[in-house]
Amino acid sequence: MTEHPVSKFVWIGIVTAMIVAILFCPNYISATGKKSKVLVSQDIYIRGDRINTFAQGDESVSTVVGNFHLVIGRREISGNEAVIWISQPPAAPQIRHDLTIYVRGDVRILDSGGGVTTEDVLLVTIQHSGQLVAKGEVSTESLSQSPLYQRALEARRTEAPDTINPVVAPEPVQGETTIESAPVPGEAKPEETAQPASINFHFDSFSSTVRGSRRYTIAHGNVYLSRGAVDSQEFIELTGQTAVLISEKRPVRQVNVPWALKTAGVATDLPGPKGVPETLTGIYLEGDVVIRRGEQMMRSPAAYYDLGSDRALIIDPVFRTVQPRRDIPIYIRADEARVLSIRQWWFKKARFTTSDFFSPSYHIAASEAYVMDTTPYDELGVRLGEQSIRASYKHATFNINSIPILYSPYGKTDFEQGHTALRNITVGRQGNDFGMGIETDWHLFRMLGLIKPEGFSGRVEMDLYERGFMKGVTLDYERPTFSGYSRGFYVSDQEHKDDFGNNRKDIDAPEDRARILIRHKQFMPKDWQLQLELSYICDRNFLEQFFPSEFFAGKDQETLAYARKQKDNWAFTSLLKYRLNRFDTQIESLPEFGLFLVGEPIAADQLTFFSETNIGLLRARFDNALKVSDSDYFPVVHSRHEIDWPVKLGPINVTPYATGRLNYFFEDKNFDGSNCRQYGQLGIRVNTHIWRIDNSVQSRIWDLNKIKHIVTPEVIGFIADEVISKEKGMVGPRDGGELNMYTQDKDQLSGVAVGIHQRWQTKRGPLGAEEIVDWLRWDVDAAWFFNKNDKFVNQKTGKFSPSDGRFFFSRPENSIPRDHIRTEVIMALSDSTSFMADANYDLHTDSVRRVNAGLSVVRDPRFRYYLGARYIKQGDSLATTLGLKYKISRKYTLDLFEQYDMKFDGGQNSATSATLTRKMERWYASFSLSYSAADEEISFFVTIWPQGIPEVRIGSGRLNLLGLSEKN
Repeated sequence: MTEHPVSKFVWIGIVTAMIVAILFCPNYISATGKKSKVLVSQDIYIRGDRINTFAQGDESVSTVVGNFHLVIGRREISGNEAVIWISQPPAAPQIRHDLTIYVRGDVRILDSGGGVTTEDVLLVTIQHSGQLVAKGEVSTESLSQSPLYQRALEARRTEAPDTINPVVAPEPVQGETTIESAPVPGEAKPEETAQPASINFHFDSFSSTVRGSRRYTIAHGNVYLSRGAVDSQEFIELTGQTAVLISEKRPVRQVNVPWALKTAGVATDLPGPKGVPETLTGIYLEGDVVIRRGEQMMRSPAAYYDLGSDRALIIDPVFRTVQPRRDIPIYIRADEARVLSIRQWWFKKARFTTSDFFSPSYHIAASEAYVMDTTPYDELGVRLGEQSIRASYKHATFNINSIPILYSPYGKTDFEQGHTALRNITVGRQGNDFGMGIETDWHLFRMLGLIKPEGFSGRVEMDLYERGFMKGVTLDYERPTFSGYSRGFYVSDQEHKDDFGNNRKDIDAPEDRARILIRHKQFMPKDWQLQLELSYICDRNFLEQFFPSEFFAGKDQETLAYARKQKDNWAFTSLLKYRLNRFDTQIESLPEFGLFLVGEPIAADQLTFFSETNIGLLRARFDNALKVSDSDYFPVVHSRHEIDWPVKLGPINVTPYATGRLNYFFEDKNFDGSNCRQYGQLGIRVNTHIWRIDNSVQSRIWDLNKIKHIVTPEVIGFIADEVISKEKGMVGPRDGGELNMYTQDKDQLSGVAVGIHQRWQTKRGPLGAEEIVDWLRWDVDAAWFFNKNDKFVNQKTGKFSPSDGRFFFSRPENSIPRDHIRTEVIMALSDSTSFMADANYDLHTDSVRRVNAGLSVVRDPRFRYYLGARYIKQGDSLATTLGLKYKISRKYTLDLFEQYDMKFDGGQNSATSATLTRKMERWYASFSLSYSAADEEISFFVTIWPQGIPEVRIGSGRLNLLGLSEKN
């Protein structure tokens, strides 16, 4: 093995330090800045001794018992206990919640000015667009029948609640007025009849002066200004402690509103001619300035807003918006910001981050940044689609703890998946084969400085291990007319050896190894579809070594072009296929055409016809290690036809049927054997449906609301024979996959199968919106076969192969002919608890050959687990499996996986893995430890990834069979 320049001891020291620092050290990051005035988009914090949350109709209800406390900015409400109803208006133009809060027992209300009010009972409503954060012991048990909830419900029905709703401009009271704003460019021109948006504002006190045609009004204390319609995205709010209002006397065609302010209840006319209209053109604010429009908010110490052009200059701004899909905030802090229009912003010396703290743990810094809201709106400013924000930047660096790591002179990005190019980073040891290393995932488009096209996602993977270096690019896309994915990977393998267990060690491998995989589907006019695939792999062991999950469970690696036209009940297909990888045994098509007809009524709708025919020019190509030369191209015809005669005998459905099949191919040097196979089958299918509804069944324990029991028994019997023109045999492997249909095996298989399929259905869900679900499903099938051939018998031992018997009711000739009884049970004990089991009993050996059973339990938000067992007689295996996820606290989550085989090799541990995840400020870190008994290897990993990337999964490394799986 070639040693890595960094020694193993240094690696172990680095990983140990990271584990200690990440998982156990406190955060030393502090927030700076003052609290601002209470506004509708600020987060609401709720705490109490015990919190129960449950659904009641279209609302979410939370009951809080013991030391209730609610905080919104500077406003606080406390009491002994409370009930909170939460709903979301369906037509709200932005993410908003309507809260109705009932509080009783020593109620104290602390307002934003520090004043305290006490009440016995309080009922209040709040319109809120921020986050709801609950602190305390949370349970999902419904308390809709509790005395507290019933008292709150009665108070809600009989009393009119108070309102805390800063988003709606308050009615004019002391120090308030309404005036007209200047026309906005692009809106109605002065000669038109459209009215400009009105402005509502209030403050505590004022003074004013007039200079020429302008009036300057200085407002003091809790200055609030709003403009536009409340229910649109054009609605804007500005707040601050002090403001200078600039107005001008302009002749505008609109209803005149006199400039008058009310102070201490006495109307005071300000200097200037009476009756002359004034238009507010600009406002300068200082002290805790907040500018808010929809989901976007800007804070700063000072700002000037030009209402005529909708432009603003802001000093030391903090811009905040929210990713609706990911529910995480985006912050932009800068030295200076300019509002260029209602949906465009420019920032100088900007810092992008998801952190609430002034000093974030990671951020993107740029000398200049331009941000645009690309969300679709209608002409009234109502949002038509999901929020979308895009940005471009110059001279940007990616920083961790203020240390620059990467640099880009120019780039573009969006905020759908987060603003950082790095998705996650994993450090650890991947067993003996790869040693210590680091794995990283990056956003493809952000690395290239490009805007991600709609429907596309891409990532770059770069891994460095003691064994070598691997890098790759993946691209996934889905649009209305096409979809697909691509993979490209390169490995610099310094080991030059592959190991796959004790029996396959030290297999020679090249140093430069690579793969390319492209799969594309195109939907075309006139019901046509086109599918293209290309797969190149450098050597036969590459996929098994570096992509084990795809090797064992993925689709075959093929290179082909497949076209299909499908309409109603018929389809036409065309296939071109080429064997690119020399170590595969495959059939090439040049080309192959298919015609399919499903369920076509004939004979005055008395009979039903099914047909499929394939005609092509094929070639067999063998694995180069077999030392068998490839065949020449030879014509092939495969045609299967079935006629059904469905008859109803009262409640019983009887369907006699007849099937005929023809396989024909021309002889060549590799196929000096049977070139014509004629197969015939006669059979009968019988089934019926029996059901009963019991409205008296009610059980809270089993979550039952009525029961409908459906029983579907069915029986099928068939006889078959096959005629083969020659019996010479075939040159080449008998197990050639696609070649089996052209071998000389004679099939006279006949048999009988019986099945009973049962469903127990019930109703679940909120009152008035119940849904029918399967509470219990139990299927039992049994099959007996006659005239079995020897293709499932081992020629050396004379024993049957380990395959379990299986009967296919739609294609009996494809069944696995072992007499057997098979059963399967799926039971949904509740919406969060399920039991699954299946078994196969072999009638040849009078023994149980296979049993599976598992229990899945979800107790969110803290606990979920899976407990299962699997018995395989042929492998002498009895394996038990436990998978567990437990949320220890708000910061720590534990994942465990254990599999132990109690019979194989005298009993042994098969696999073990444990992962501890710690939630940081807007990012996560985890430590994983895994053990593989098959390879007798121990692996450990440290993974770091930002919040807002739910696609990131943690556990074993990417190169492990239990690790991340490639999309197939």
